[in-house]
Amino acid sequence: MADPDVPPPAACRVVRDAEFTGETVVLDYHAYINCKFTDCRVVYGGGLTYMKGCHHKHCSYNFVDAAGRAVVLMRSLDPRLSPSIDEHGNIVFRGPP
Repeated sequence: MADPDVPPPAACRVVRDAEFTGETVVLDYHAYINCKFTDCRVVYGGGLTYMKGCHHKHCSYNFVDAAGRAVVLMRSLDPRLSPSIDEHGNIVFRGPP
């Protein structure tokens, strides 16, 4: 995910002020700006993506293709690591406290 102060990549389709409920939403090659995701299945495969000002509530996150392989790699380094998306839309791996 990009720094929120940097404009979205030109290759991304821009989606603004949209609300998604109970949908499967693909992050790859999309720029989501001020969007709301509720009860969604969010899928990320490792392609360009961008998020700014978005809110997620009760969503599941599926990492597939290259992103899925990165999750496998991180878990092989430490099986306690768990991927999540932070408040800026960045994918982060957190272990137990």
